[in-house]
Amino acid sequence: SAVHSAKSSPARSMISGEIISDAKLLEEVSTFLSETDLVLARTPRDGDASDTGLSESWFSVGGNSAEIDVSTRDDAVGRNRKMSQKKEALRKQRYQRRLSQERETLRRMEKRLTARLLQVKEAYEASNYSLSGKDGHINWILRDFAKQKRAERFRAEEEQKQLVETITSQAAYLATLRDMVSDQDASTTPSCGGDEQAVQVSFTFEIAL
Repeated sequence: SAVHSAKSSPARSMISGEIISDAKLLEEVSTFLSETDLVLARTPRDGDASDTGLSESWFSVGGNSAEIDVSTRDDAVGRNRKMSQKKEALRKQRYQRRLSQERETLRRMEKRLTARLLQVKEAYEASNYSLSGKDGHINWILRDFAKQKRAERFRAEEEQKQLVETITSQAAYLATLRDMVSDQDASTTPSCGGDEQAVQVSFTFEIAL
């Protein structure tokens, strides 16, 4: 039994060593695969029709990984470009919309200002027409007043002229009467005929007055 145990101990140690070695190898392979992205692929050999089996070959996907990275990067660039284009299109749409709104606002403002200007112009013209009408009415009143004043002055001048003529005529009558009375006083004697002449002269004087 001791001999059997002694004989089996080296075999057990060998198996244990192989297991440890396999574990280390597996760990190293796993680490290598994770670091270098190696995969196991089965590919048929070209030009060997009589070959009954498929050989297993290891190939690295490092180059494919680079191509994948480039493709991914290109896809990302394309997506970014599309996103940028969409953003630019949206920005242009917002700008066009804002520009259209500003134009519409300016158009409405222009209409309001035009209407206001027309109202002011009409009010100004109506005011001028009213003032001109008032001025015409005032001028007509002034002309009529001046005409009346001229007529009154003409009548006053005519009345004054007639009064002067009347006074002159009466003065002539009085002068004539005075001369007649003086002559009569110088030549009159007391008689009835003298009284009649005095009465006649007095009557003539009253008529002249």
